[in-house]
Amino acid sequence: MAFLTWSGPPVWSGAFVGALVFNVILANALAWMLWLFVLHTFRAGTAGLATLAVPVLGVTSAWIQLGERPSVGEALGMAVIVGALILITLREILVRPGGATINPERFTY
Repeated sequence: MAFLTWSGPPVWSGAFVGALVFNVILANALAWMLWLFVLHTFRAGTAGLATLAVPVLGVTSAWIQLGERPSVGEALGMAVIVGALILITLREILVRPGGATINPERFTY
């Protein structure tokens, strides 16, 4: 896709370097730390299914920030995803003794 839209090399301005550092280092480091925390706290299957929230958050953010209204199909898809996430969360709370609590002893390094 980048080959089809090529308009020349990037312009290395201060804003470009700042955005690059933020996206590559800070945002990815935070995302990985949060993901590892979730994997450490919940079962891998539950954590993996929770990633289904990403498209819902993306469409909702576009709706709020950019005024892009989701179509009926997108809204139904998001409703199905949110319903599945609710069912997964309820199952996690009911199956796990004491609910989905965090055990502080697991965080000793």
